[in-house]
Amino acid sequence: MDPVFTYTNAISAMTPAPARISIHFPTDRQCLEAALRISAADPAAPRVARIRNTLALDRVVLSEACLATLPGNVEILVPPGDWQYDEAGNFDARTDLLQPVPA
Repeated sequence: MDPVFTYTNAISAMTPAPARISIHFPTDRQCLEAALRISAADPAAPRVARIRNTLALDRVVLSEACLATLPGNVEILVPPGDWQYDEAGNFDARTDLLQPVPA
C-alpha cells in the first residue's frame, strides 16, 4: 500500500473512511490542511478547536471564527492571531499555548 496515494484519494473524496486506516501526516500543518479540506470548512473563517488531550480541557486554542460563540465566562488569554509553525511545519513550541507548562 502506498500511504501517500491512499491519503490523497481519501482526502480528495472528502472523507477519510475509504482509506480504512488511520491517516497520519508528518507535520501539524499538513494535518490541519487535510482536516480543513475534508471538513469543507469556510477557508476564510474556519472554526477550529485544538486541545492538548481529552484529559486537559482547561486550555483550548480556538480559531478566530469560534470567538463569537463563546459564553461570557470564558477567559481569553491571548488575542487572536495566526498560528505559528516551526521550520519543520509543526506548531511552534515557543508560541503554542498547548505546550505543557513547566512546573
